[in-house]
Amino acid sequence: MAYANGTGNGKATNIDKFDIVHKIYNFINKFNFEKAATYAYFKYKNYKRLEYYEYLKQRDLLDSDQIKEIQWIKLKELVAHCYYNVPYYTRLFKEIDFHPEDLKDISDFCKIPKLTKQNIIESKYDLIYPKYKPEDLFWESTSGSTGEPLKFARSFTDQEYAFALRYRANAWCDWEPWHRAVWFVSDTRHIAALEKLRGRMALWMMRRLLIDTKNISKQNMFNWVKQIKHFKPVQVYGYSSLLGDFSEFLLENNIRITGVKGVFSTAEPLRKRLAMSQAFNAPVYDQYGCSEIPCIAHECKHGNMHINCDEIFTEFEDIPGSPDIKNIICSPLYMKAMPLLRYEVGDTALPVKKQCDCGLPYPVIEFKVGRVSDNFVNAAGKIISGVTLAWYIVDAVEGVHQYQVIQNSLTDITVKLVSEEKYIDNNERSIKKLLYELLDTTDLNIKFEYLDRINYEKNGKFRPIISKVTNNSNDRNNNQNITTQIVN
Repeated sequence: MAYANGTGNGKATNIDKFDIVHKIYNFINKFNFEKAATYAYFKYKNYKRLEYYEYLKQRDLLDSDQIKEIQWIKLKELVAHCYYNVPYYTRLFKEIDFHPEDLKDISDFCKIPKLTKQNIIESKYDLIYPKYKPEDLFWESTSGSTGEPLKFARSFTDQEYAFALRYRANAWCDWEPWHRAVWFVSDTRHIAALEKLRGRMALWMMRRLLIDTKNISKQNMFNWVKQIKHFKPVQVYGYSSLLGDFSEFLLENNIRITGVKGVFSTAEPLRKRLAMSQAFNAPVYDQYGCSEIPCIAHECKHGNMHINCDEIFTEFEDIPGSPDIKNIICSPLYMKAMPLLRYEVGDTALPVKKQCDCGLPYPVIEFKVGRVSDNFVNAAGKIISGVTLAWYIVDAVEGVHQYQVIQNSLTDITVKLVSEEKYIDNNERSIKKLLYELLDTTDLNIKFEYLDRINYEKNGKFRPIISKVTNNSNDRNNNQNITTQIVN
């Protein structure tokens, strides 16, 4: 075979060699530029996440005993910080007659009462380290996938450390912070960035293409393909249901997207791994965390989910009548502005004694059971992710302490609310408008019910989004050997 600029005898000329070297130089230069640009942008914003990331990465080289030692030291420091500096815990520890010096081993730590979502709702300001004024903190809210949306706060340092922890876990699967990535999310906090030039510029500097998934249609998916091919992402990240739907669309329309090295699924049980892998011709990795505690665990390249135990102390509480499945209780060791000691996440899992061949010193966990939000469907067959619907409901209402939305049929919807009376009229208008928009029709019979409390199911779980029209539990693409998880 002759080169395009060659002599025809199968040997490369000097011009050919120069062209090859030039291409290699361009590739290396582009990589270095993207890395340098990311560092420069984060430096300009005074972000510390890359600095923390480089620090945390070094722990991957330690052994499990060294990780446990780091964990124990940080746990004792956090308990002392809570006792002396955080009003909620100062009061609680005195009530139970507990002092930081009493913390001799893990059994002592487990004497501290669990922190629930209701505790945060009722005492969020007492949970804040008084050194920080509420207006100086970063306030976020959950999607309300438990039916009880709540607000919580982080300091700048806490937030940067959380990013760094996520970066380290992503790096287990070769995703570096400066890689180009396309994001499929419905979190209104992220989508809002698309509405302003400043936000779009920030996304560009962070090498991120954000897909607005509020209106999912075949035409919009074709538009997404154009954006993605132009952007040339190295990594793909998104909510499991959104990634699954788009992957099936790519396969059904025989569309190829090249250059992707990894697909990262979050927010919902990973049920369409095979479709995602085939659509992007890349491995798929699962993540587990929640809005309050990001990146509790992450899958490695060997397919095992590792707990970030050096920064998140995780307990597994027995469930009566269930000898294997355990409740997850987490304590993020790096969060100081609004500490969450023994926080009841609301998910269940199976801890396993298993040594992964990847060499990481962090323990392995399997997610056998978790919260699953149903998906809504309209008359035309359009699917609306339950997690997507949850985010938009929380964003649209005020004074709602608990909610549940039930799709009884294609046209009948029941909305149950535990709400402050003064917000009722505005909330009804907002929810109706939202459902009309998402389901592409005003031909809906929407009934509102107001309750003092919405009960949990018999298994102790709460389903905020329920569809009697669809049932995704027997997804034909579900790989039964894959661990599953759900995120708030």
